[in-house]
Amino acid sequence: LLLSALSMAAAISGMNAHSIIEVDFQAGIPSGWTQTTLATDGGWNAGNATSLSSSYFAITEHGNFIGTNDDGCNCDKSADVLVSETIDLSSYSGESVRLRFDLFFFEGTYQGATESFEVKASTNGGSTWTSIYTAAGAADWQNAILVDASAYAGNANVNCFRI
Repeated sequence: LLLSALSMAAAISGMNAHSIIEVDFQAGIPSGWTQTTLATDGGWNAGNATSLSSSYFAITEHGNFIGTNDDGCNCDKSADVLVSETIDLSSYSGESVRLRFDLFFFEGTYQGATESFEVKASTNGGSTWTSIYTAAGAADWQNAILVDASAYAGNANVNCFRI
């Protein structure tokens, strides 16, 4: 069970809100990002509220974004993982580094399984991951979520986004 939509109007930013990387998903999932999935619909998909909603998972309008919706394909979304490109945070040592995004996530339960949404970070190419944010469900878009990623400042090899 996985019903989530993600919009990143900004992404990783350093002190004074200087953007290190921005992703808006207007052109889909950026090159350099990877995903794994067992789903027959390709996993995380780019679109809008109309194209990514389904009968039992209606997403409210929020421009273009990416989403994964098992109701829409009636397929296995249990292994949908999206990983950002490698991000160089080496020049941000000691600074406040944050991940900012908008999220549409219910945290619904179906047949005893409860969906989850977690952001993890890695500094070793994905061999190990550390959780930096676990979302709580809400009835509508949660805007401008800020996740502290300062622990990764000073590192040249960060994959900051594993969902």
